[in-house]
Amino acid sequence: MVVALADVDSAGDSCCHGAAPAGARRSYMHLRVLTCAAIGIVAACGQAPRAGSPWLGDTHARDQAAGAAEAEPEVSSQALVSALDEGLDEGRPARAAVLANRLWARGATLTPAQRAAVVTAVDDIPAAELEAVWGELDPTRAPAAEVALRLALWHAHLGADEAAAAWLARAREAVDAGAAAGEPAPLAERAEALAAAWQEAAQAPVDPALVAVLLPLSGRYERLGRELAAAIEVAAAGAGVRWLVVDTGGDEGRAIAAVEQAAAAGAVAALGPVGARTARAAAARAAELGLPIALLAPADGADGGADPGAGVFRLWAPTAWEAGAAAALAVALGHTRLAVLSPRDEVGRRMASTFAEVARARGAEIVRAGEYDPTGTELEPALEAFLGLDPATNPRLRRHLQRHGRREGRKSFTPEVPFELLYIPDEHERAALVASFLPYFNVELRTREFMDAVLLRRKHRGRVPQVVQLLGSSGWHHAGLSAHGGPAVEGALVVDVFAGDGGGDYLDPAALAFAERFEAHTGRAPGRMAAQAHDAAALILAALAETRGPAPRAAFTRALARARVLDGACGAAWIEHGVVTRAPMLFRVEAGAFVPAEY
Repeated sequence: MVVALADVDSAGDSCCHGAAPAGARRSYMHLRVLTCAAIGIVAACGQAPRAGSPWLGDTHARDQAAGAAEAEPEVSSQALVSALDEGLDEGRPARAAVLANRLWARGATLTPAQRAAVVTAVDDIPAAELEAVWGELDPTRAPAAEVALRLALWHAHLGADEAAAAWLARAREAVDAGAAAGEPAPLAERAEALAAAWQEAAQAPVDPALVAVLLPLSGRYERLGRELAAAIEVAAAGAGVRWLVVDTGGDEGRAIAAVEQAAAAGAVAALGPVGARTARAAAARAAELGLPIALLAPADGADGGADPGAGVFRLWAPTAWEAGAAAALAVALGHTRLAVLSPRDEVGRRMASTFAEVARARGAEIVRAGEYDPTGTELEPALEAFLGLDPATNPRLRRHLQRHGRREGRKSFTPEVPFELLYIPDEHERAALVASFLPYFNVELRTREFMDAVLLRRKHRGRVPQVVQLLGSSGWHHAGLSAHGGPAVEGALVVDVFAGDGGGDYLDPAALAFAERFEAHTGRAPGRMAAQAHDAAALILAALAETRGPAPRAAFTRALARARVLDGACGAAWIEHGVVTRAPMLFRVEAGAFVPAEY
């Protein structure tokens, strides 16, 4: 394996998203000539419809625009602007593009911020929806040029050169029409830059054995970047693939420049970067240049932030995937009355919400949900609120305290627990502390498979309490869990993607084999993030093995969309709708160790 390290300086080489790269400013007459040579279909360019001739969708668009004007004469421009702002705020890019197009067709003026947001919205429209959006646009007004350009880029990325040339010609016509109508210059400039950048990328020869790896090898995320780089090197050892490793510095501008460097170098695809904002910027630029990109950053939503039609994949599971897997496992184990107790932060709330959503979809009931301050030093008030231990609202507790006194009454009171399983998505130290508070409040935890009902009745003064099964997230899978949680975490179930616990125990042969190779390479044991990066590289290699034909990037995109790995460090992994999917691993804590649990 040949690894080239290149430090990309954003101050000198990168250009912000949508700005033209050096040498990209050309006249449209020059661009018309070069485009045909770039994609090798001179005849097809000569056959492109002439300006003013009917395009597929154009007549429909004009008729629809006229119909809309007749059907909505009472809708004011101010109302359309309000609807546009709502569409932008609610993440509905297709609606925003259509509304902006109607406003510009009326001669309305948008603020610079609104114009920029509309351009960004076009980038966010899923590739599969672009042609439908085009059908609703007036092709002589913005953002028709941007939509047509994205369609040109998409078809070029798929190897459909004739369709790409046709959409590029439409984009030029839309830009020319917009310029004649006095349209805002930034839109026309960006359209020219995108067309020139695509044409330049199309000229670069593609090396089907070269993959770019975009990681933060400097800056605040350097340690993470080097950990992932080492895992990728382990996965690729002896594979006969060359890797161009480019430092993004954890910066959006440098990530964009790294994508441009990868495309110019002829890489067949890019792996990385990490970080939500950095990955988003890199993905947008890669789609513009027709470079397939497999991101190592989690995302949320039904598609996980992927767009396989445009060559954008996510080889890191969405943030909340694990919570959904935990809910599915809980129901599969026969639990129907569930509760969730999560940190009061963005990740905790997302995990709790996904857990509840999936559990309900599978027929279970979320009977209680609570939160606690992840930065606070006092967990007791949050646990009391979660368990309903307020004498003012709990008559049974109030009577018990009156009979036994507050101090002794608190010790002997058995709370009403309506749930049989409690999910706590947190890191092992804080989760262990939360779990330890539950026995303090006389909540019986399932510490073994069979609990002695006679002993439980005697302990709780004639009452047989509900025994609660604890279910933890991957943050629990740490060798220090039992040291912090003690008997409270014994018998707990833990969901993870990797069979290593950071303490040297690997319960899966493939995980053990990876750990041995990683430790020989770095001198340290791998964690779950390194294991996932290893499997991402394995998926890339699996796709490369199936990449054949005269259009390597398009062939690689098709191959990655159906790639799978059976013996990854995290088990089997495959791609669905552009996002990595895998079966979760379930462990049980026994005698302080993690053992596989059946489900």
